[in-house]
Amino acid sequence: MAAPLLCRPEHSGLVFEQLDADQVDEALDILEDAAAWLTSQGIVQWPASFRRPTPADVHQDYSTTLHTAARAGELWVLRDQTTHRAVGTIAITDQIDADFAAHWPGGPGDARYLSRLAVRREAAGNQLGGLLLDGGARVASSAGAGWVRLHCAKRNPRLQEYYLSQGFRHVTTVDLPHRKSGALFARPAYQLRLGPDDPGEGHEVVRVSVPQHQTGIG
Repeated sequence: MAAPLLCRPEHSGLVFEQLDADQVDEALDILEDAAAWLTSQGIVQWPASFRRPTPADVHQDYSTTLHTAARAGELWVLRDQTTHRAVGTIAITDQIDADFAAHWPGGPGDARYLSRLAVRREAAGNQLGGLLLDGGARVASSAGAGWVRLHCAKRNPRLQEYYLSQGFRHVTTVDLPHRKSGALFARPAYQLRLGPDDPGEGHEVVRVSVPQHQTGIG
């Protein structure tokens, strides 16, 4: 099954598709690449390694978490149709983070929650982060959700500025001592940033396969 994602011509060689559980290494590679870059820049946001987290990182098995997300149809990538290589990844779920559930206006319903947004460093600077966010919005809208929501590092103002530039509004910041994350952002699911609602001059339809900020996004 496929649905159209509208974007700029420079993105016309990309597809937005769900990963199967046996493809999780593709997402892990992208996340590992982004985490290494963030660490090299002294940005405390993610674990230094998703495959080999240190004791100082949040205690969880990231590989298992991503496999679970893939089996639930929640793990997505942007794939270059020429090289067949995944160049960006995002997780899209209707499951809310319990630490922040009480802080969303109107409660946790009517939304899809975005996380693990990352782009390969070699592909950074091409607005792929915005394309991934638009893909998340399309998935949310097609599921009948009114909002896309996310939480991000509470002490990374550059990252927060990035989400503001992508049409998100800051809802609140929840300062929990055991969480690096806590800045909550939301955007209407119908609101896209990299293409109009209908194809127009200078835009093309990219098929979406369904079943240089200091951000690590690009």
